[in-house]
Amino acid sequence: MVLPLLPGDKINQSLRIVRRYARRNKVNMNLLLEYYERFWIAKIGCDVLSVHNQLRRTNNHLESFHNKLRYSFGVAHPNLWIFLNKLRNLMQSTQITINQLSNGLNPTRNTRGKFIADSERIKYATQQIQLRLINIDEFLKRCSYSVASYEERLRHFSLQILYEYDNDNEEQIQEQEGNPPYAGDRQYRM
Repeated sequence: MVLPLLPGDKINQSLRIVRRYARRNKVNMNLLLEYYERFWIAKIGCDVLSVHNQLRRTNNHLESFHNKLRYSFGVAHPNLWIFLNKLRNLMQSTQITINQLSNGLNPTRNTRGKFIADSERIKYATQQIQLRLINIDEFLKRCSYSVASYEERLRHFSLQILYEYDNDNEEQIQEQEGNPPYAGDRQYRM
């Protein structure tokens, strides 16, 4: 969702715009929007939800870490040894980053061109709305193009994990029934 890119005092208004847009285009988003309103706006609050003008545009650092963890594992249910090895690698990487920060360094990571372009589009739209050159509706449209590819990548990653989870469950059911899974279907993980 693009709403957190706006200042906190504009989030309620933008949610109404999204709701109207969904109704007009016959897109059933009622459950999502009700959840958003009930949890993010009512419980968390618009000022906490907003990442407007922040360098790191996340309002849920734990979710960000969880995505990094899932991405580094690459599978839904790694075996114990893979899990421990990946966790050890993550701890070492985090310790290096902490050391760099404590020494006054700025740990860098390679930022892909797509992310840079998306970030620039968001910054430009933010400047335009602050200067009142565009309205909230136009801001939402412009920024939605920038976050759409990110959401699509997350969906594909999640679908891959669900696919692997379903395959793992099928193998467990077959093993419990005494039928070994077909070896050609099994994906061996290293």
